[in-house]
Amino acid sequence: MTAGLLSASDGDLTSGQVLGAIATLLDLDPEGLKAERRDEVAELVADGFLVASRP
Repeated sequence: MTAGLLSASDGDLTSGQVLGAIATLLDLDPEGLKAERRDEVAELVADGFLVASRP
């Protein structure tokens, strides 16, 4: 899941949009997957793999 998220994170979509698309492809609940991966996304931001968007 992490590899899919990172490989699709090119700045055009938010992490929530990417996770939603992944969930749809895997026939999972998009909101459930986003909630499940929230801490992982925060860690990827903290480690510099993803950049937090500006409001």
